[in-house]
Amino acid sequence: MRELVNNLPTQTIVGLSPTTDEAYAAFMKSIDSPAHTVDLENGTRGHWIGDSFAEHVLFHCHGGGYAVYATSAHFEGLWNIVQELRHGGKSLAVLLLSYGTTFVFLTPSRYRLTGVGIDVSSTARYPRQLQQASSLLSYLVQTKAVASSNIILTGDSAGGHLLLSLLSHIIHPHPEVPPITLPPETVFLGAALLSPWVTFDTESSDSIKRNRAKDVLHIPSLELWSARFTGTAPRDNYIDPLRAPPEWWVGLPIRDILIVSGADEIFVDDIDVFARKLSAVHPTVSHFSASGEAHIQLFTEFMIRESKSKQRDVLQKWIRDRI
Repeated sequence: MRELVNNLPTQTIVGLSPTTDEAYAAFMKSIDSPAHTVDLENGTRGHWIGDSFAEHVLFHCHGGGYAVYATSAHFEGLWNIVQELRHGGKSLAVLLLSYGTTFVFLTPSRYRLTGVGIDVSSTARYPRQLQQASSLLSYLVQTKAVASSNIILTGDSAGGHLLLSLLSHIIHPHPEVPPITLPPETVFLGAALLSPWVTFDTESSDSIKRNRAKDVLHIPSLELWSARFTGTAPRDNYIDPLRAPPEWWVGLPIRDILIVSGADEIFVDDIDVFARKLSAVHPTVSHFSASGEAHIQLFTEFMIRESKSKQRDVLQKWIRDRI
C-alpha cells in the first residue's frame, strides 16, 4: 500500500477512486440495504450504516489524509462492528461524515454530477472539514435528538485529527466555525481515536524513522497532504493537537476515551505522547498499542483480507462494554 501511494500521484489515486458518496452507495447495494444519507443545507453529508433509529450511534470521521475519500474498507469495517455487536444484543448504527477533500479529479461523469457525488467546496481547505463535522454533530444532537449519552465519537487517521479539532471546537469554539450548542451537562458516552494524526511534523519522533519500512504511510505524501490541507492557516491547537498543552483539554464532555495505535506505525510515538498529555487532565483515557500492527490496521485488514486485527477487537470490546 505504501508503494502504491509512493508511485502514484495523489491526483491519480483520487481520480481512480470512487468518492465517499459513491463508495457508500456501492457498499449498501452490496449488502442489499437501502442507502440513507443526511443532506444539510451547507453541503454537509452524513451516511447511515445500520438502523438510524438504533439506540446508540457511532459518529465517525474517516481517514485519508484529507486528500483521499473513504474507502470500501471503511464501510465494511464499520458494518462488521455494527453486525457483531448486534449479534450480541447491542443496538448500534454508524453516521459517517462525508467531508470535502483537498484534491478533486473531475471525470466527465463526476463533472455532470458536481454537487451530487462531490463536495463542490472541497478545495476550500481548512476549516471547511471542521465546519462540516460540527454541522453533522449538531444535526445528530439537535435535529435527530440523539442523547449525547448514547453517542460515541470516532475517527481514524486524518479523521482522528478532525475529531480532535471537533473536540477542541466544543470546548474552545473556533472563530471561523459556528459553535455547537449542546444541552447543559452534556457528556458524550465516549470517543475513540484510531491511529490519530496528532501532528503534521514528520521529524517529531523516533517512530517516524524506526517504523518507516513497516508502516503503510508514505512520509512525502503526508507532507504534501498536510500542506494542502492547512494552506496558510496558523499551526494552532486546532491544527496541531500534539502541541496543545494538557490544560487545553480540560472540560472535555466525554465519559471515556480510547486511543488505539499500531506499534509498527510511524505515528505511534507521537500518539503515545498525546495520550499521556490527555491522561494528565482526563481521568478515563486508555491507550492500546497493538504489537505487530501498522496504521489503521482495523480497516486495512479488509483491503488485504487479513484476519481480525487486535485493533478492531479492542475497539469492538470497548464499545460493547459501554452500550
